[in-house]
Amino acid sequence: MLIACVQSDVSFADPQANLQRVLNWLDRAESIAGQSSAGQSSGFPELLVFPECLLTGYCFDSRQQAMEVALPETSPIFASIAGAAQQRQCHVSVGFLERSGQQLFNSAALIGPVGIVSVYRKIHLPHLGVDRFVDRGDRPYRAVAVDGAGGSVKIGLAICYDASFPEPMRVLGLDGAEIIALGTNWPVEATRTPELVPPARSMENHLYFVAA
Repeated sequence: MLIACVQSDVSFADPQANLQRVLNWLDRAESIAGQSSAGQSSGFPELLVFPECLLTGYCFDSRQQAMEVALPETSPIFASIAGAAQQRQCHVSVGFLERSGQQLFNSAALIGPVGIVSVYRKIHLPHLGVDRFVDRGDRPYRAVAVDGAGGSVKIGLAICYDASFPEPMRVLGLDGAEIIALGTNWPVEATRTPELVPPARSMENHLYFVAA
């Protein structure tokens, strides 16, 4: 499976601009990630992993401010991403603030040609950014099967601080995850985290770990 890990800027509190950003990255992905060392195209990535809260931004100052930007699962933004995924026969993991009634979650969606495959809501919440105001995730860690060129692959979703604890990643591994897609918004002061944590979680669970 060819995977693209996208390091992207974010337009704060502007989901439409960030949707266009995702679509632009999909347009660019083949030229960026699909070239072999010999300069020959090796095809479009089957999985593209985007950062935490990419569609909405992360550094909100209040719950009300975040609520005004948060997206429901029924937002047409996800249908637009699904349409782009269908065109390319790929899956996209992307972070966003999710509004569900009066609840607010830091969420990640796995989106494929048929639409949203899975939504994970962040469980481990540091006292940083919007995580000071969101509700704790209420869905279990689970791996979902998606079809790739080489057959079915099980993908698990997690968000940023989740990966600092061995147990959640172990749960995904025991559930059959072959890949963990982690969207993050690691602060500059956390430079040691990306150096140490993804390789450790990958080694502990004998799976591929993709952190954007």
